[in-house]
Amino acid sequence: CFFLCLLNKYTNFMFEIKIHCESSCDNKGFGFWSFNIILEDGRNNVMGEDVKKTTANELDMLSIVKALEWCKANVYESSHITVHTTLKYIADAANNGRIANWEKRSWKTSDGKEVKHKDLWIKIDECINDKKNKIEIIFQPRKRIGEQRKLEKIVRRSRKIYRER
Repeated sequence: CFFLCLLNKYTNFMFEIKIHCESSCDNKGFGFWSFNIILEDGRNNVMGEDVKKTTANELDMLSIVKALEWCKANVYESSHITVHTTLKYIADAANNGRIANWEKRSWKTSDGKEVKHKDLWIKIDECINDKKNKIEIIFQPRKRIGEQRKLEKIVRRSRKIYRER
């Protein structure tokens, strides 16, 4: 650990971290979010939580915020973090200046409506603009393969367990 900290502090070395986010929500507003953080050395961390009275968009945003907060608390600085989300809307807003535009307009959309989930957008924006790490949020269509498939199974199993309580 000492060597990695020194390497990280005194060189341009960046740790590669991949985050896969997944969520599921039923028509009654019950949902579950999860993420899998895959560190460069192959270790991973899967976390998730059930949420009542929610929406699919809110769950996906929440999984991104929780994953980036986990990274901030547990991973070295100077990391290149790639977040994979299945919602193009979130990736586009994060990468195309939409969040900055909402902020300039006092968190109103272009047609004057309040931005939904403003608190989560602010947290995502703060994480993206963190100078200690390079963070990318990319859209990954649902392919039901690899890490995404594993998370999808976790989410569905968790929702089933919760309903059986």
